[in-house]
Amino acid sequence: MGSNPLSVGTKETSTSELPYLPFLDGLRAISVLAVVLYHAGLKFIPGGFIGVDIFFVISGFLIINQIARRLQRNDFSLTEFYGRRCLRILPPFFVVLGASALIASVVLVTPPEVRDFGQQAAWSSLMLVNHFFASQQGYFDAAAETKPLLNIWSLAVEEQFYLGVPLTLLALWLIPLRYAVWIVGVLAMASFAGCVYFTSYKDTNYSFYYTTLRAWEFIAGGSITLISSFVARLPAALVTGIGVAGIAMIGAGATLLGTGMPYPYYYALLPVLGAVCVIVCGVAEPSSIPARALSIRPMVAIGLISYSWYLWHWPLLSFWRTWSVGRSSLLQDLAVVGVSLVLAILTYLLVERPIRFKRRLLPNGWQQ
Repeated sequence: MGSNPLSVGTKETSTSELPYLPFLDGLRAISVLAVVLYHAGLKFIPGGFIGVDIFFVISGFLIINQIARRLQRNDFSLTEFYGRRCLRILPPFFVVLGASALIASVVLVTPPEVRDFGQQAAWSSLMLVNHFFASQQGYFDAAAETKPLLNIWSLAVEEQFYLGVPLTLLALWLIPLRYAVWIVGVLAMASFAGCVYFTSYKDTNYSFYYTTLRAWEFIAGGSITLISSFVARLPAALVTGIGVAGIAMIGAGATLLGTGMPYPYYYALLPVLGAVCVIVCGVAEPSSIPARALSIRPMVAIGLISYSWYLWHWPLLSFWRTWSVGRSSLLQDLAVVGVSLVLAILTYLLVERPIRFKRRLLPNGWQQ
């Protein structure tokens, strides 16, 4: 194919690698703060779980567009892509998994607890734990509190996305552009329709855990570069308004949605469209107020450690609540979150950053 809609960008970025976009780290900060504060039990953010949807949109934007650009330049390599994804994702994950196993040996005492944790760890190592949890209980069930590796479900979804998206784009690259656009559109609509239908299918929530039913969120992210090329032609004030509306949608999702509502369902449109609007604004007009606000140092700093913080916070909260046998208070949970933040910073400094530095020294580096 001569050109792909996923690789069309602004004049400054249409033929080169995606530049570093600091506002994306600011958006990651919003995502991880929403999830962590929700898990800590803060009442004012009952829909903080939407942070994961935002992460999926960001991943779709970065990964789909980077692959499309490489295909356009005819220098895409599957082995390089998978190798770099492994280097990015697995080292911090195995650090947290190993630490969780050590803590489990002290905190978990009954055979069923130990057996269940062993199953979680095994399925997590295979990056299939989302299917394991889907077969057990819903994400919002009370029993979820006793699942120290429950948060790895979203990492498994991301890894399955990384596995499938390059193969899909390679196949689409072999057919005419107009057909590829229709196929992507049909896939997105089918995924969204399935997401709505299977949210409450037979008292299960397959839509929460299954990659195919979350694929529309990644595709929404992948479409951003095309959208931003049109939005960039609009007046700056209107572009800023799009970004502000996106932040408002994310805020509404985090504060108005709750665990008593079916999710993802149609409600996932709120954070997904919000994230799309924010990123479109930042790409089309980097000097816009929303992009600059998200690019301030504290937000970028939290965004840089967001992956490690996401990995650490839930196992520690789950183990602490198991250890305290229901006597945990909000103040104590926030203290545990603080400990997870310290561990996330150390993991970023000692594990993530050295690996990222080495990856940048290799040819054809990938952002994210």
